[in-house]
Amino acid sequence: MNELLNQTIEFEPAPLDLCLKCGRCCKTITSIYPHSKVTEMANNNEEEAKVFVNVFKPYANIYEAEKADPEHIGQIIERRKSNKNSLTFYYCPYLSDDNACTIYSQRPDCCRRAPINGWSLFPPRCGYEGWQFEQREKHKKHVRKLKEVLYELELLASDDKQISSGQSVKDLKKRIKNKIIEYDKFGSANW
Repeated sequence: MNELLNQTIEFEPAPLDLCLKCGRCCKTITSIYPHSKVTEMANNNEEEAKVFVNVFKPYANIYEAEKADPEHIGQIIERRKSNKNSLTFYYCPYLSDDNACTIYSQRPDCCRRAPINGWSLFPPRCGYEGWQFEQREKHKKHVRKLKEVLYELELLASDDKQISSGQSVKDLKKRIKNKIIEYDKFGSANW
């Protein structure tokens, strides 16, 4: 049981040859944080935020971002279930007209690691869609296992019962629920 709870599911590095070099992801970047928060983080010397605000430039408004890639912007708004005016979209000024990175050898770590995980919002028909699906499925499988154990505990054991690891069923259920809740933002309620 503890092995399942302590297991960390990692994303495998994405093969670089899957990239279609369309430049869409470099033209429609967003952050989980509002622009004001990213700027605040950068001002507080948080390195990733400093790099982000130094490299990527915000669009003046949502309409400018939509001109770059209306399909991807629409997808992001829909998936985030956000008011489109609450998101800030950015572009990379180092992308050439032929979608090549003009600072490739000096590109920031966030670009070197991209795609960083299977939950990123890639543009539709991105070359990484298959990789992303496989990575998400690994995480979903793990969460499903946790849910199965939780279900069994809910049905079979009283909360005050001690289990072999010396913890109560109540504590174990709480640990499992805390692991599952990490995936709520990705839709784990439906897995």
